[in-house]
Amino acid sequence: MRGTRSIGLAVCLLLGVQLYALPVQWPSSAGGNDHWYELYPTYLQWEDLNVLATSLSYLGMPGYIVTIQSQAENDFLFQTFFGMTDQFWIGYSDAVQEGSWVWSTGEPTTYTHWSPSEPNDLNGEDYAVFVLAYDHPSFWNDVGADAYQLGVVEYGSVPEPATILLTIGGALLAKWKSQRIRS
Repeated sequence: MRGTRSIGLAVCLLLGVQLYALPVQWPSSAGGNDHWYELYPTYLQWEDLNVLATSLSYLGMPGYIVTIQSQAENDFLFQTFFGMTDQFWIGYSDAVQEGSWVWSTGEPTTYTHWSPSEPNDLNGEDYAVFVLAYDHPSFWNDVGADAYQLGVVEYGSVPEPATILLTIGGALLAKWKSQRIRS
């Protein structure tokens, strides 16, 4: 078996075939969200990756540039992709309104992990990358639209902003009703 794997790798290298890992799940049993994450193996600009990611799916789940909602998710991404690249795109941008960073999915910002003195908008930097280098491990940096990076595509269900509002509204209504019944 080992010899077959080595021959297969040699053939791929000779033919110039790009090798990359299949998506990795962050299971709820490990504190995760049961989403899948894939390091897309082609260097792209952020806007191109955003279009591509939203056209992808895995196990019936839609793809999008990764969104990071907690320190635990940030740590999972660092542990999963460290050693594969120096940095990768995340779905965070202030391209629409300078200084107003939003996730490409429309999810609310619940967590950030900027490198010290970032984001700094140096020369109009509007897109975020996750840095995997030893000197700033797992911190984020803003870079320009003309940069080419690898990116992580996340596969999972993303609540639409309207769904989030309805859920919050429903919870508030239920709480109000329960308080009224007690009174």
